Amino acid sequence: MLEPLLGSLNAERCLLFIFAREEGYASEMAKLFQTDLFGIQRQLEKLEAGGVLESHKVGRTRTYRFNREYPFLIELRALLAKAFRAYPPGERDRLRATTTQPPPFKHPHQIPGPLEISGSRTGRLPWSCGRDASTGSA
Repeated sequence: MLEPLLGSLNAERCLLFIFAREEGYASEMAKLFQTDLFGIQRQLEKLEAGGVLESHKVGRTRTYRFNREYPFLIELRALLAKAFRAYPPGERDRLRATTTQPPPFKHPHQIPGPLEISGSRTGRLPWSCGRDASTGSA
């Protein structure tokens, strides 16, 4: 649908995928569209080099999303929204479906992060084994 305008079917696929899900990674896109991973990766790199997308690493996986600083982002999203609505409902649902990923591994002995204890009447921290948070005494 947008291939003649964008010059590549993979560009259309990548942009519509990210439009529908807010972010994504290459192997997820290649699997959904049943296409070559290398072609998707190459297109994502081009879109990032052109400033349309930005990426960040999550573990060993590079995740892509729209670059909020891209000057034509509003117009691009409007174009993608119109193209998305033109797809058959089943295809739209398939694009929107999110994959579930396992939560990041947390070591059982990890120190708990800062907790907000406002509203605590006892002043005791949940992991303090009966110690008073303000004095440290039992």
